[in-house]
Amino acid sequence: MSRLSFSLAAQHLVHSTKESLFAMVDGLQYERYFSEELSALQSVAIPLFDTWPDSRIAFAGPWIIQMSGAMNIREKLCHLETALPSVSWIVSSSTLTGLAVHFRKYMNIGLPDGRAALLRFQDPRVQVRLGTMLDSRQHRELTGLIQEWLATVDGKVWSLKQREFIC
Repeated sequence: MSRLSFSLAAQHLVHSTKESLFAMVDGLQYERYFSEELSALQSVAIPLFDTWPDSRIAFAGPWIIQMSGAMNIREKLCHLETALPSVSWIVSSSTLTGLAVHFRKYMNIGLPDGRAALLRFQDPRVQVRLGTMLDSRQHRELTGLIQEWLATVDGKVWSLKQREFIC
């Protein structure tokens, strides 16, 4: 099992006491793979679908997990990342709540025809597409609170922050 993207993200922590490592997890993929739902835990794991009516399906949406409080599931997340496009690693000096508030602003996007759509940025394959689709301002806004955002896509490590495969 490859843990390369996790290891590269964790290396950022060696040089800074101000940054933390977070996992962004697709809750539905987690539930299907492990036959159990992620659980909200204050200061450790927050679903981005936390207000009505989305809260009814919070288990299936994107989750932010602060790894310093959840190292007991690191191996599970590494297994899930290898099996399904569902986990990415974020290095940030922001708080868990700060990241959740930030990402909620970008979950719903307007389509050219006026309809709304859910931006599935928790999916590493979508992150690769975002790297080419977002203009500089949009990219800066989405990744502004983040020092690095890594995911494994087709066996290679993608950095949404750098907009390229880094290995």
